[in-house]
Amino acid sequence: MPWPARLHEAVQTYRTHQQADREYRMRAAIPGPQEDTRPPAGLLAPVAFDRLVHDMFGLIGHALDINLHDHIDIVEDVQILYKKAGPASPRALET
Repeated sequence: MPWPARLHEAVQTYRTHQQADREYRMRAAIPGPQEDTRPPAGLLAPVAFDRLVHDMFGLIGHALDINLHDHIDIVEDVQILYKKAGPASPRALET
């Protein structure tokens, strides 16, 4: 699968996880006897979530290796993302 499709798929998986996480956090701390205690669909285990974020950084970093001089807004957004991630970003951003 080419990288743009992989990036779109990763972003969709991330959004699904975020929605499931919000749903999970809204549940009562102590569920009642009739409540479903299974995790919501789309909620990733911590290791799977870390891998997803790592993969997304790699895919985004790959996008920066392409000539994006016509899309300076994308470059700036990605630079902000890397700054927010700090040492958690999988590879150093070359600016």
